[in-house]
Amino acid sequence: MTRAIAIASLAALAANAQSIAPAQTAAGTPEVPVKIESHTEELESNGLYRLMRTTFVFTNPNSRQISADLEFPVPEGATVCGYALEINGNMVPGVICPKEKARVAFESEKARNVDPGIVEQVTRNIWRTRIFPLIKDTPRKASVDYIEPVQNGADSTIYESDGEYIYAGVRSANISEISLAEKISAFKSGAIVWDASSSAESKAALWQNMLASSLPENGDWQLVTFRNDAARISFTSKADLLDAISKIVYDGGTDIQLALDFAGNVPTLLFTDELDTLGLSAPDYETRSNVIIASRGEPASRLIHVRRFAKDEKLPDGVTTVKDSKLLGIAWAADRIKDLSSQADARKDEFLELGRRYGVASPVTSLIVLETLDQYIRQKIEPPKTLSFHDDWVRQMSARDDAIERAKDDAEHKMELLALWNERVQWWLNPIPKKPTPKSGVFDGLAAPAAAGDARLSDNAVEIAEEADAIDEEVVEERSARAGMPAPAMMRSAMTVSGAATSPRAKNASSNRASALTGGATVKIAAWDPKATYIDAIAKADDHYQAYLQEKKTHGEAPAFYMDAASWFFKHDSKALACRIISNMAEFKLEDAAIWRSMAWRLREAGEYPLAIRCLSKARALRPEEGRSCRDLALVLAESGKLTKSRFQIEAALRLFKDAAFINWQRRSARRSNDRQVAIIALEELNALISWCRDSSFEADIPELDDVFLRDMPLKIRIVLSWDADETDIDIHVLEPDGEEAFYGHRRTSSGGFVSEDVTTGYGPEEYLRKEGSGTFKIATNYFSSHQTALTGAVTATATVYTDWGTKAEQMKILTLRLDKPKDKQTIGEINIEAQAE
Repeated sequence: MTRAIAIASLAALAANAQSIAPAQTAAGTPEVPVKIESHTEELESNGLYRLMRTTFVFTNPNSRQISADLEFPVPEGATVCGYALEINGNMVPGVICPKEKARVAFESEKARNVDPGIVEQVTRNIWRTRIFPLIKDTPRKASVDYIEPVQNGADSTIYESDGEYIYAGVRSANISEISLAEKISAFKSGAIVWDASSSAESKAALWQNMLASSLPENGDWQLVTFRNDAARISFTSKADLLDAISKIVYDGGTDIQLALDFAGNVPTLLFTDELDTLGLSAPDYETRSNVIIASRGEPASRLIHVRRFAKDEKLPDGVTTVKDSKLLGIAWAADRIKDLSSQADARKDEFLELGRRYGVASPVTSLIVLETLDQYIRQKIEPPKTLSFHDDWVRQMSARDDAIERAKDDAEHKMELLALWNERVQWWLNPIPKKPTPKSGVFDGLAAPAAAGDARLSDNAVEIAEEADAIDEEVVEERSARAGMPAPAMMRSAMTVSGAATSPRAKNASSNRASALTGGATVKIAAWDPKATYIDAIAKADDHYQAYLQEKKTHGEAPAFYMDAASWFFKHDSKALACRIISNMAEFKLEDAAIWRSMAWRLREAGEYPLAIRCLSKARALRPEEGRSCRDLALVLAESGKLTKSRFQIEAALRLFKDAAFINWQRRSARRSNDRQVAIIALEELNALISWCRDSSFEADIPELDDVFLRDMPLKIRIVLSWDADETDIDIHVLEPDGEEAFYGHRRTSSGGFVSEDVTTGYGPEEYLRKEGSGTFKIATNYFSSHQTALTGAVTATATVYTDWGTKAEQMKILTLRLDKPKDKQTIGEINIEAQAE
């Protein structure tokens, strides 16, 4: 079962108050958990199915308004088919819409400080409701409806009608079915695919009992154990097989697709409780006739068969009355969605049609509540027909010309990008301004990086970052405004880099380039020390992995434990175990892009690019509306492609960098310019990758770009800082050799340093650039503030330091660290640049 940070059963919620993990305010005062009460009641029953409603009451005891995210399971075989949120004292019904569209609409309206609510499927029977805002000491209600089979109801056939169709429901006790026990007893050869991930441990004894009671005494079996990786061993004796299973260590994330590929095309007994966590998409084992999902048994809903008849279709003989109800129709739609769940992506339109007709949510659809007509128009979501302004929505939407609005918005994006690009170009051409030199005080009292961090940079290449988003007008007003630059005219060009082919950028490669190529560089990174007792216990033990497993029993409910433990194993040359340990993070929240990104950056730091690419591909699938998702994936593809000389990866990175820069992405923060930081940084990286292809004589197809956006601007130093928490302000600070400090309040230093625009409302990135120079540069970060409406914990930040960036001599070093609370300051490290000989 999926492990979630805030998960509670509906039965438990009905009896006990639940809470969401506390955080700390900017002043460091712990916040009190949100109190959640609930009550479940039966709305309707027909002997085969019943419609249930759980009403949640959320109360926020904290002084600031926050949001509530609650994950909860519905009973096995049940499906969510209704949602309502209290707005101005009334329960407003939710409407079905595509899952990604619902999530983007929720987050967009939440940033406007209004009243959205959403319920969505996380995985299988785990659902999540998200509500905003919760005001201090003001209870707010939400309700979730679900339909479930009646376990011991009537055996008779029942007919119901919704006015257009007639539905017949009958218990499948009259239908010939082979039981699971019979299937296992007939399994004399093939693969037994056994989930050995952390989340599978609670079901292991049950699964072992299934095999012990039903499997033949002798056979020809392969035992495939899988988690984030897989292993295989053969058995002919059930006793030996069960003995091996009893010794399995349960640790790591779940990758079913890997396991099925590892097993091959033999008959397979699949023991798992997960659909997929580490794979890029849900596996299609439900459509493979040779795979028996032994761990599930037969879901209760499959004990009832529901058939739908058209109005003009002849009903079976003997049917004289048809009850007027929608219950069986909802059950029919829910079962059809379950039957086709492994094809959800390919059947999005069908699932959307079923959802709109029957109110049933699915893996690709959600239920959302908005408050006003303007919100439904802005998000292009049709409101429920029961709302008074539904007809106004239809009339206004028919009068809109979205193509013109899109074209205007795209043109505005391109002009803003060009202004930011012009700022970079003008700085690179003339990096020395005459300005005062204020200081922030961040470096006061910060320790110098440990000597153990002294190292030459590795031979990897390229960089890191994230994106911008969110809200907080007070901080926006507090920070100085950033001015744009006028934009020159644009011209089109297309080109291919092949061998030493030239390009329009060649005119920019002047003598200025040489200054970034000469002089030695040493980086001293302050190794991250979580100062955790569990790391001390692991380090001191004779058997480090056994010590980790022991500590996991106490600390295994915190994602940070796995990040810290994996970091220790990576540093001590235990990469396979480190990858296993960090993969546990994927089992906490399957749809939390921040967790996938955190995993990816730590894997990237360790050079585990294949896994990092998979994690960022997953994050991109979860957040396809963010340019940041494109840039993150482009980054690791570029770095991996340079190491492996993969044309496929390099060309994919080039395309993704261009998309991140030029597509006008859907997300908008309170500071619109914050949304452009990912675009401008992706444009820098696109140009650097084009230069690398040219300088390395690497053959690759280069995307078509306007000439004005093609510019070769190599740098002596480039530092990029990003973080995993949305609506968060973390700042980069660099103390230059002459004592001048570069930071958001002093973006251009007198000796040529440049700091990107302050990102106060998103994930970053922020960067420091230096065209040339020598001496010691000290780097620090300041967790300035958090504007998140959720109660959250620490923030994971990633700093990437480059020397000779954008050249063949480029080198890179990465540090992933955790910032515990606002105002937390950390040393990142130092860069030592040797002076050039005359």
